[in-house]
Amino acid sequence: MIEFPHTITFEKQSKVPDGAGGNVLNWVTVKTVDAFVQPISGNTLYFAQQNQSKITHKVFMEYDETINSNLRIKYGRKVLTFHPPIDQGGLNEILVLMCESGE
Repeated sequence: MIEFPHTITFEKQSKVPDGAGGNVLNWVTVKTVDAFVQPISGNTLYFAQQNQSKITHKVFMEYDETINSNLRIKYGRKVLTFHPPIDQGGLNEILVLMCESGE
């Protein structure tokens, strides 16, 4: 059994009324899920940086076909953007997200 001890929230940019008859772009919650968030550190981070990669975290979660790279992740105070999701093993069981730390 795979454990997902962390909680992450997916957000998307959406137009929200500004109260003056117009709209403003804002990040709104799409869904909250359990996941395993693995910071990349040490030698792995060093080699990733040598390849011009900005990957700072790997996120593992149950497969979800609605997850795409137009979303972002909120994890505690961190904001993570990610590349197209990877179906680990190709069995539609585990999704892997290679993330970059944002704000």
